[in-house]
Amino acid sequence: MFAVADATIRLPAVGQHTDTDENVETEEPSPMNIRMAGFLFAALSIFSHTSNAALIGTTGKITRVQTGPNGEGVYVSIDQALTTSCSQKAYVFMATTAVQYKETYSTVLLAMTQGKPITLYYDNAAACGSASAAVLLAVAVSS
Repeated sequence: MFAVADATIRLPAVGQHTDTDENVETEEPSPMNIRMAGFLFAALSIFSHTSNAALIGTTGKITRVQTGPNGEGVYVSIDQALTTSCSQKAYVFMATTAVQYKETYSTVLLAMTQGKPITLYYDNAAACGSASAAVLLAVAVSS
């Protein structure tokens, strides 16, 4: 069996003060808190800058596939101009350390042997890869 006690909560009437009202202190913001808030605002403003990055897909026929002399990756050229901020605009590059390297390389070879158009996907604002070429992110073969 449970017993429930009746509890009455008394709230002060509007405009009526309680004895604890006098003990409440309001604190002015310290110069240190203001500086810290300013610093956080500045840091967030700097680090929240949005770049002009865009995933670019350029479709064309493969004109050249080349591996690097030191096994660093694969270079792919197509018959269309690439839109990239990198200095090398003739081809894209994918390193052997890329997650989809094997799949991408085999898809590139498939498109080349079949003579099919391929779409190269790369980021136009990403850091440039080997030989100042845009970094290849993915490929798609068209029929």
